[in-house]
Amino acid sequence: MKIRTVLGVVSLFCLILIGITGCETTGVKEGAQDAVGWVRSELKVALSENLTDVNNAIEAVCKDLKLFQISKERDLLTGIFLYRNAKNEKITLTTEAKTSEITELRIQVGLVGDKAQSELILEKIREQLK
Repeated sequence: MKIRTVLGVVSLFCLILIGITGCETTGVKEGAQDAVGWVRSELKVALSENLTDVNNAIEAVCKDLKLFQISKERDLLTGIFLYRNAKNEKITLTTEAKTSEITELRIQVGLVGDKAQSELILEKIREQLK
């Protein structure tokens, strides 16, 4: 009976620990006014730019990075851009207009997410928007 109780407590502790460390928030970066977060294997950011400018920047950056374009769908409310890199990892960039001057951008590289590559793409998009 004691072994089951101990195993139950340990299992519960492990589940809580996994739940707590399941997502990481990087907060607001120095010099930036946009909130950035790492949630469920994707980088999520609210940019202080209109949707059309963000979508145009995504296309320009991905062309500069020589990513292979799989598909592109965009309208005046959303955008979904699918690319592949040299390692054949799928890169998904999703945009959504929250207001006329706020755009949510989500970047996922690979199946489980590559934070470093996602942040590099975000940095290049910000440079393109300047």
